[in-house]
Amino acid sequence: MNFQTNLKCLCYIIFFIGFSSYAQHTERFMTLMSGLEKGSSTVDTTYYSNGQIKHLAKQTEYTFQDKEYLKENGISIFYHKNGTIGRISVKDAYGYYLNEKFYDKTGELTEEWITTEIDNDARDLEEYFKRYELNPTDLGDIKRTINYYKLSKNTKERFLYKHIYIEIKGLVVKETITFFNEKGEIVKTKVIKPKRV
Repeated sequence: MNFQTNLKCLCYIIFFIGFSSYAQHTERFMTLMSGLEKGSSTVDTTYYSNGQIKHLAKQTEYTFQDKEYLKENGISIFYHKNGTIGRISVKDAYGYYLNEKFYDKTGELTEEWITTEIDNDARDLEEYFKRYELNPTDLGDIKRTINYYKLSKNTKERFLYKHIYIEIKGLVVKETITFFNEKGEIVKTKVIKPKRV
């Protein structure tokens, strides 16, 4: 089996088994979310016009104060029209991105998002959902890195050429961008002015 076939098999296994624990979550976040009542899960599949699967995702229903919330969680897979995997997204039980990998049509990794910390300073779930309903982009405090890869003209191999560190706290985003050459040496570092999401 080739890389893409192995990747598909692994994704399907994880997709249906699901996830039980996440190292990225702070203790405060897990305590906050412990009051959510988990309901049923469904699998949503969309297709291209040629019958090829386009997107595969799992959604889980949660209830709080008699109100239902639908969260996409676990593995979500996006396919290119040629059948190769274009993106694999891993979300926690509450819909937060843990990891995302992007592939070109030949199966080469081009981009990767890695969440290293998920936190929220809401006093309780009532405050958490009030914030969310007022501003769906208010997901709390998140730390994440993004790696970008490209093909070297000299070695004909892919290398990390850009690394972005993102920290979101109180709807304020801070970014630091680091550029690398083919040898892995830092070429330039750029600190972006903080901005509100």
